[in-house]
Amino acid sequence: MAEEVDVLLATLNGEKYIEEFLLSLSRQIGVKINLIVSDDGSSDSTMKIVENFIQKFQSVKIIQGPKRGVISNFMQMLQYSKSEYVAFADQDDYWIEHHLMESIGRLKSISNRPGMTFSRVKVFTDDDKSHFKLWPKGGLDLDPRNFLFQNFSRGCTMVMNSSLRKLINPNFDGAIMHDWWISLIALTHGVVIFGERPEIFYRIHCNNTVGESKGIWNRSQRTLKNLTSNSWGPIDQINSLLNIYGQSMGADFKNLLSEILQITTNSNIIRRVIFAFTSYRYRENFLDEFALRIHFLKKWKLL
Repeated sequence: MAEEVDVLLATLNGEKYIEEFLLSLSRQIGVKINLIVSDDGSSDSTMKIVENFIQKFQSVKIIQGPKRGVISNFMQMLQYSKSEYVAFADQDDYWIEHHLMESIGRLKSISNRPGMTFSRVKVFTDDDKSHFKLWPKGGLDLDPRNFLFQNFSRGCTMVMNSSLRKLINPNFDGAIMHDWWISLIALTHGVVIFGERPEIFYRIHCNNTVGESKGIWNRSQRTLKNLTSNSWGPIDQINSLLNIYGQSMGADFKNLLSEILQITTNSNIIRRVIFAFTSYRYRENFLDEFALRIHFLKKWKLL
């Protein structure tokens, strides 16, 4: 029997790629799709294209987006989700036909425990799917510490069960991105499962809200910005997570987050320096890890 899944699609002036995405969505096997579309004020033909696909899905609901950015758009749509399974979707990707079916299969293995799953992606540029790279590259360690300062879960690959959806608080102040925020909620309250086999073609183009750097120079610029910026988003996000979910998360994770906050705000200088240079490696890329260590020192006014 085909499972029902709510697919949450955030749109904004996506006429160039959205038809290709909707075609790939309509070709998903083994599922019944309830499509929920939140448009954040498109001025092109995006919504006309969506309307042409209404008959392709079990149901289609179109709502007006909050016009406060992509995080608010997705979090608003969660309020309309009623099915046992819910997936996030971007308007410019291409889904391999087994994505939803295999994601739901993984979630069934954890019964009613709160959980989400995400998969490896094939990253390509614009329209050339024949040349792609896999991300994440190798095996992924789901140690919660790996997610505190780096997000491995592409939102467009994420599928969660209703048990996790019900835990997501409307208050998401401090969240850097919806997918990162929800991954941390899942890690602190339930189960996260990684799909090794790629399930989505993830498109890189000039209008990506979030995406991988296109070349060494762009990555170097981003790292330099991290080194000179006074903001420290990941620590703010950890603090918000503790404030909002501290009473409901597991003790081990709560202690880990509390320890990191304590070290980075109140501990003596020697302990801070030791943490900055010898603690767990939190970032996959060396330059990003180096920038993080500099952030540790700047935060403590040691640089």
